Amino acid sequence: MEDKIEIIDNKEENRFELFVNGKDAGEIDYQIKDSKLIINHTGVNKEHEGKGLARMLVEYAVNYARENNFKILPICPYVKIVIERNKEYHDLL
Repeated sequence: MEDKIEIIDNKEENRFELFVNGKDAGEIDYQIKDSKLIINHTGVNKEHEGKGLARMLVEYAVNYARENNFKILPICPYVKIVIERNKEYHDLL
C-alpha cells in the first residue's frame, strides 16, 4: 500500500506541515517579510528520513513562493543547498 502524503500551510504557526497517512511527519518553518518567504528550518521525523519528504517540502515552498510572487531567503542549510543545486529555482533567490 502506498503512503498518503499531504502538505498543508498552517498559517497560524507559520509552517508547512507534512503528514504521512494522517500522522505528523515533518515541517518547514517560515516567515513572510517584505515579499520574501524566509525559510528558517526544515525537519522530517526520524522514521521518515531518506524518503525524499524534505525535498517534497522544499518543492511545496518553492511553488508557494511562485504562486505568491515571493522571493525565497533560505536560512535553513538544507533548503539553501536544494535551491542552489536546482537552476530552475535560482530566480527565487
